Amino acid sequence: MILNKFEKKDYLLSFLVAFFIFLYIFMTRGLIGFVRDEGFYMRTAENSAAWFQEIETDLKKGDILKPFTKKSINRYFEYNHEHPALVKNMFGFSLYLFNKKTSLLSLPSSIRLVSALFAAFLAILCYQMSIWFFNSRITATASPFFLFTMPH
Repeated sequence: MILNKFEKKDYLLSFLVAFFIFLYIFMTRGLIGFVRDEGFYMRTAENSAAWFQEIETDLKKGDILKPFTKKSINRYFEYNHEHPALVKNMFGFSLYLFNKKTSLLSLPSSIRLVSALFAAFLAILCYQMSIWFFNSRITATASPFFLFTMPH
């Protein structure tokens, strides 16, 4: 299979499309209710945010290793240990930074910010795959929008 070349202007276009997808997802976050398991993940994010707070507090005290002890890890991560830690920690760090630390966003908005960023990343990937396979900027630009406006 021969893939088409990805040019410099495609980077700009893919990031522009991703920015609009991010805005679309994040600005409409209040129109969506909470799904059944979202409260479960919000509690997990709160635990993770508390761990980030402990890291900051312990660093100020000079106790660098305390947040990484087994007792500390179990305290903050025992509640939801089934799923991969990266996204849970991203939810928690976003909650810590944008809600607990700076009060810029509400609890649900700070957590949903991460989902909007993942949607933007997916838009970039969708654009890249479209340009590689179809060699059409029109198709590549439209593909992420079609993906995110697809009926569920």
